[in-house]
Amino acid sequence: MSTKNNIFQILQSIGWPQTICVLDFETFHDTDYHLNTKRKGGISIAEYLFSPRFNIIGTAYGITNTTSISFLFSSQRGVDAVLNSLQPDQTVFVGHNLIFDGSILVDKFGYIPQYCIDTISLSRYVEARGKHSLDICCERWLDDYPPKTDILNRIQGRTWTQLRPELKRDTAEYSCNDTQKTWDLLNFLLPRLPRPDLELNFIMNTLKRYWLPKLEYDFEKSGQLKQDMRNEMNQLIERVEV
Repeated sequence: MSTKNNIFQILQSIGWPQTICVLDFETFHDTDYHLNTKRKGGISIAEYLFSPRFNIIGTAYGITNTTSISFLFSSQRGVDAVLNSLQPDQTVFVGHNLIFDGSILVDKFGYIPQYCIDTISLSRYVEARGKHSLDICCERWLDDYPPKTDILNRIQGRTWTQLRPELKRDTAEYSCNDTQKTWDLLNFLLPRLPRPDLELNFIMNTLKRYWLPKLEYDFEKSGQLKQDMRNEMNQLIERVEV
């Protein structure tokens, strides 16, 4: 039995849906607006997503309930149509670093996935040390995968409508290659989880903490803290006056 068959057996064994959607968003970036915080202009995911400069260039995706899958590249309007056809409680979304891609689903499309598998989390579980970028994970775990290309530097500072036809083609190919890599990582790493019923739900819970943060405000405690601070300030003032 092939490894690819195992991922559906695993999902079925833990009561998860049998339809998988692998996706990868490509978004606008520039020299002073990007996610690499080690370089000048790098900002956090939250700052990046809520910047007025945020723009979706396009999305690569593939949907399957079998071991065979193909990938397409679409504009934002096309993604809207795809999401409308997928029920959140009947679809497992897969991506590499879903803190980012999943946040786009939630914040920009209003779509809240109920089942997700983040291949970066799978890689970290199997091997906690080292880096876990998509290409590094492919080098570590896969024997054969699409080669890395340098398209991101070529489209820097441009939206989809500003790209020449050949850049649009290369961007689509690059993004589809990334979803293919993610799919291959899923097939390699998921069967290596000893307790997918626990680990996958833990990953999902962690992701939801980023997508749907909940803040509780304790008015009673804050009022007491305010009064305690006022009392301490008054005592300090009395000591100074004395």
